Amino acid sequence: MNQPVYIWNGILSLLVVILFYMVLSAPKSDSMPTFQPKKVTSDASSRIVYVNSDSLSANYKFFTDKKKELENKKLAFEAEMEKKLKAFENEYRDAETKAATMSQMEVQMLQQKFASKEQDLMKYKDAMTKSLIKEEDDSFKKLFDNISNYLTTQKEKLNFDYVLSYTKGGYIFYANDSLDITNDVIKGLNDEYAKK
Repeated sequence: MNQPVYIWNGILSLLVVILFYMVLSAPKSDSMPTFQPKKVTSDASSRIVYVNSDSLSANYKFFTDKKKELENKKLAFEAEMEKKLKAFENEYRDAETKAATMSQMEVQMLQQKFASKEQDLMKYKDAMTKSLIKEEDDSFKKLFDNISNYLTTQKEKLNFDYVLSYTKGGYIFYANDSLDITNDVIKGLNDEYAKK
């Protein structure tokens, strides 16, 4: 019964040796295929400029106004939530002191009432958090649209084909100051924002 296993092992070993021999004795080729990158030609009329996104964030009035507005909403929400939680805690403490004089059925109803109120508070917190996140996302989309639309309308005046976003610690390590259009963009964006 073990003989067929030995025969198969012998055949497989012989095949492995033959494969090794074929691979090692194959003629060596110096002409390995190489990757040749396409040569990029530069169009002298193409111009790449950049906007410092840190300066834009600090000086674009729309962004600073929206940021302040969102911070105020967040603080108002936190204050309101804290007020609701304190009211809930006070009501719960009052109920605990009265629970000693209540029947078993009244205590169970009170526990259900507080469990329901707690769930309502958590639902409210989740809904407000989602609302704030959505408003923040919408503000960033509007910010991007404002910048993109402004740059599109100013393409000829500012003479560029591409605009990069530069930020300290970002992916661009060096930027020539002569290509910086940040101040022009901030001034133009703020002028447009003031008109609205």
